[in-house]
Formats: sequence, C-alpha cells, structure tokens
Amino acid sequence: MKYSWPVFLVFVFTVSVAARTNKFNSGIFLHHSTGGRIWGPNDTSVSVPQQIDLYNTSHQLTDSNAFSLTEQHWPVASDNEWARWHRIFEDKDSTADIRPILKDNPIVIIKSCFPSSQMTGSGGPADTLTPDAKTIYNYKWHLRSIVRSMKEHPDNFFIIWTNAPLVRTVTNAMQAARSDSFCTWMKDTLARGLDAEFGTFPRNIFVFDFFHLTTDKDGFMLAKFAADSYDSHPNKVETMEITPRFVNEMFDAILDSYEPPVMSLSSVSLDFGEHAAGSKSAMTISLRNASRAQLYIDSIRTGALWFSAAFGKAGIAPGDSSVITVSFMPDSARPAYIDSLFIYNNSSLRVVAVPLRGSSPIPTLTSSDTALTFAGTTTGDTVRMTFKVYNRTINPLMIRTMTVSYPLVFSCIAQLPAAVNPRDSFLVTVRFTPKMAETFIDSLAIGWDGGMLRIPLLGVGERLTTVEARDGSLPREFSLSQNFPNPFNPSTTIRFALPEDSRVLLAVYDAIGRETLVLAEGDISAGVYSVAFNAAQLSSGMYFFRIRAAHHDAVYTETRRFILMK
Repeated sequence: MKYSWPVFLVFVFTVSVAARTNKFNSGIFLHHSTGGRIWGPNDTSVSVPQQIDLYNTSHQLTDSNAFSLTEQHWPVASDNEWARWHRIFEDKDSTADIRPILKDNPIVIIKSCFPSSQMTGSGGPADTLTPDAKTIYNYKWHLRSIVRSMKEHPDNFFIIWTNAPLVRTVTNAMQAARSDSFCTWMKDTLARGLDAEFGTFPRNIFVFDFFHLTTDKDGFMLAKFAADSYDSHPNKVETMEITPRFVNEMFDAILDSYEPPVMSLSSVSLDFGEHAAGSKSAMTISLRNASRAQLYIDSIRTGALWFSAAFGKAGIAPGDSSVITVSFMPDSARPAYIDSLFIYNNSSLRVVAVPLRGSSPIPTLTSSDTALTFAGTTTGDTVRMTFKVYNRTINPLMIRTMTVSYPLVFSCIAQLPAAVNPRDSFLVTVRFTPKMAETFIDSLAIGWDGGMLRIPLLGVGERLTTVEARDGSLPREFSLSQNFPNPFNPSTTIRFALPEDSRVLLAVYDAIGRETLVLAEGDISAGVYSVAFNAAQLSSGMYFFRIRAAHHDAVYTETRRFILMK
C-alpha cells in the first residue's frame, strides 16, 4: 500500500512521538551465531529485549505503540550469505520460505555472518553466472535484488546489516579492503539513493552498518571485540557496545519512516535583476534536510527556456545539504521574465515551486537637448547644431530613421542605421536653412527598434542686413568687428566687411574649439554686413566667433572672443 502524508504549510514542524500510531511495532531478528551474540546477553546484563524496554520507556511508547522483537536462527539449513538471501527473496530457495515470516512480522531483520567477508575479488558481469562467487560485483547484484524485493512489501520494515568482519589472523588485507568497500557502498551509496543503477532507496528499509562499527581503518575486526585472536564471533564487550547502538538506530529509523523528510530552502524565490539579452548568470539555492529521514530529490525543472537548473546529489542525508544551480539567459529585451523552479521530492510538500524572476530592459533613447532653437539665421545660409542621443540601458539599440516634415528647411546628418551600444551615445547634427525671413516649426523624429524620440525644432530666418557706407563706397579691407554688446544675454550683433565678393563662413565655437553653430555661409557680395545672433540655445560661458572669407587665391580669417552671461 502507499502512504499519504498530511501537507503542512511550513518547512519545519514537530510531531509528538507519543501521538504516533506505531504500525511497525513488532518483528523478528533472523540470524545465525554472530547475531545471537548481539541479541545477548552473552554473559552480560545487556540484551536486545532489555534495550527495547529502555527505548520504549525513553520514547514514551506504550501498549500497541511499544516495540517488541523475537529472534530465530534462520534460515535453518546451510549459510545465510548474500547469494542465499537473494534466492530467498526471489522465492527460489525450497528450504527457506520467507513469505510466512513477512506475513506475521511487520519488522524483519536480516544479516549475513562473517564468512561473507571472505571476498575473492572485484569481479564483473560474468560473475552473475556463478551467483555464489564472493565478488564485489556479485554482492552489489545480490543487494540490489534483495532491496528491490523488499520494496514490494511496504507493509514490512526491513533492517539489513552490513557484513560481519573477520579478525586479522583469519583473513588478509585484500579481503578486508574489499569487504570495507562493499559495506561503504551499502551504507553511503545504495542506502542514500546515490546508486546509479538502483536509484531512490525505499523508505521501508534501513541499513545498519555493523561492519564499520566493529572494524579498524583497514577493515579488520577490532581485537577488543573478538572472542579470541582466531574467532571472529562477538565477545561480551561487543555485545555491551553494539547492542544498544543497534536497537536505537533501528527504532529511530522506523519512527522516522512515519514522517516524511523536511526540506528547508535557503531562498524562497530568486530575482536575477537586469541582464543583457544573450548573457548568462547563475544563482544557487541550498536544500537542507531538516529531519532525521532521508530526503530524495526526484527531479527538478523550469517552465521556460531562459531559465535552467541543475542539482548535485539526489539523496540528502539527515542534516546534510545539496545545492541547485539556476541559470538565467534572456533571449531578447523585455521588461520581465517570470517562471518557477519546480523541485519534486519525497517531503510532505511533494512539489516545491520557487518563483524565478529576471529582466532584460528594453533600450530607451534619450536626448541631451529637449529642443533645438535656431535663432536669427540669415535666409539662404545654413546653421548646424549638434546634440547627443543616449542609450542608458544594458542592451544595444538600433536607430533606423531620422525624419522631419520640412526637409528643405531642416535636415539631419547621420549614417543610418546606427547601432548605439549599451550606456553609449550617438552624435546627431541638424541643419537649418531658411528660405525666407520667417519662423519655422518642425520636429526631428528619431526612430529606433523600441520606439520614437521627437525633438522639437524652431528656426527663425532673417535677411542679412547690409550696412551702407555714408559715401556709398565699398570697404577698403576685410574686417571682423567686436560684437556689441559684449558680454551679452542672449542677443548680440556681429559686423564684418568684405571689400570683394567672397565665399564666407562665419561660425561660433565653444571654449575648446568645437563648432557650435554657423551664422553665415555661402557666396556674399562685397559690402558691410550686420548679423544678429541669438544665443538662447547656448549655456553661459566664453565663446569665439570666426570669419573665413575666400577671394581669388587669398583667404582672410579673423577670430574674436565674446562672453554669454545668463
């Protein structure tokens, strides 16, 4: 039958032992001579029945909840080694029918005696053709089969002993090492659910590691426990030390089997924050077994491709921990990635969902200027203004288009399409060429993959003012007069003189020599001119204005300084 566990909404809980209904309260210890010495009293005051009474009292187990055991020299004929237990549990031993024992005893304890430690080698698959061969490969094959059969009897609780060891004088180092290796596998691999071939270990089975409680580091039986130097049977010292340990570990495991393990998480959710599309990051969750029962992680999964998870060990011993690594790799820019990590396990919460969240911000284009104003530009001339657009996010963006409504008046200089890297900027130049003396209103629409940025444009076209000499004559030399007023805010007037027809560039530069805007550009006839300059779009500071006039093969240049004070 299958057990149905109550679901609690907390990860840690306490259950009173006295409140349990002890289903596995009685049973039988099937043994030969070694087990008989541990049953006791073996010339001591210690025995399994005596230790059971102490256990029941200390755990407040009474009446139908109290534990009780009987013992029997079984199987009666021949040996009790692993090959024979394999046959017994497959109902292939005509002299040992275990079915009545399973029916009458909820608890069944089996063991092999010390001849099982006379192992002959590591072995391989061919050994299974000779089942009685005492190799590590065969022993593992036997134990997997025995455990598989026990799993099919959920109304029984089984205790399996690891090998009984041999004293140093009747074995050798290789046999002791092989027995040590096999018993370590039984307790630390098979019983922890880490055996790749068997997988999850059944909850109705407990492995009592008798071998490692009674041996030295090389796998030989401790001399203090041996009947004598040539006899591997337990003496009374071993009975007094091992019998209480056997009873306590066995019944603790049985009581723990009534409660599912408790899984404690180091984090109840994971937020990966912002990450660039295509980049990968990882976070971990620690899983702790906060109970005395074995915790098994059956599987883990996420619901979407951009989150993935991997975990270490499937079996987590009481008090032990394991780590799940969760990775996040957004495939594109989007405000939020939401998913869950599902942890399938054998705790009371069979499926634990851990919310996962991450984002890959959609790139946004911003501008260094909220609007561009071209004030007092002479008709027919071209004035340029430059500004920056910014991508302040962690994903790149692509500027696809830049358009205006009046392309003959306003135009944009940019190589498109243009990629703007994360946290980078892009320089945009706008030209204003008024065709007549009037005010022009437009907007520059900058389109990128995520939207549209609009920059208002305002331009004022003015006629170039010619200042006539009083006698009507042309100026005798080139000149650039100091502006007036100076300092100014925000308007000033600049005058220049051309004795000959010239190609002129009159421009304003900032303090480090960058061209800020063009006041006049093109072919201008000889004469004296006045240019009204409105610096409303500039910030306070020192600037320079410079004229370059080309005539025939000569070029006239002059630069002056002026100060804008707002």
